[in-house]
Order: sequence, then C-alpha cells, then structure tokens
Amino acid sequence: MHIIYLHGFCSSVASFKAQLVKNYIEQRDNDTLFLSDLPHSPAQAMLMIEAHIASLGNTPWGLIGSSLGGFYATFLAQKYAKKGLVLTCSSFSKTAAPGYRIGWLLAGKFSDKARIIK
Repeated sequence: MHIIYLHGFCSSVASFKAQLVKNYIEQRDNDTLFLSDLPHSPAQAMLMIEAHIASLGNTPWGLIGSSLGGFYATFLAQKYAKKGLVLTCSSFSKTAAPGYRIGWLLAGKFSDKARIIK
C-alpha cells in the first residue's frame, strides 16, 4: 500500500512523528510513502496532495495525518470515499492532566474495535 503522510501546520517531514512513520515504512517490503513538506497555504497544500493522489492511478493508498494534516486527511477520506481506506488522525498522546488524555480517532468501519482498545 502507498501511505500518504500529512504533517501539521508549521511542521515538516523532519518532525518526530513523520520520521517514525518513514522509518516504519522503509522496513516494509510492499509499502511506499509520500512524505513531503506541505505548503503553508491550505489551498496550495490540497493541490499538491491531490496531484499526488491523481498520479497513483490504481495503486492502493491510505492516509495518515497529524494535526492540520489530520484535517486534510479527513477531508480527503470523505472526498474520495475509497473502499478499505483506513484513516487514523490523532497525536501519540496529549495529556491535559494525570490520567486524562485528549485525542480523537476516526475509525469508520473499525469503530467498534477502536472503542474496545481505547
């Protein structure tokens, strides 16, 4: 599968999360990764991402988004509504107080399983 990683606002491909994803994908034989610094302008970022998606043809793809990249990923998942597309948009952990974690997950058809493991 081809993974499209979308970083957050004022972030970059050098971010900790982007590098974790990159290192993981590089260890997998059949997966590829789109990891590129996104323009600060949302309109320009979407043009860049959608041009990349168009270039994939029939290649299966999925999205990973962080922060603003998660917003982009949510929009694209709804726009393309690809069967089998799994989208996770969350931070690794944001703690507001001891034992209280803030985050969200858009799990689609996997919602029941996500509720069990959260």
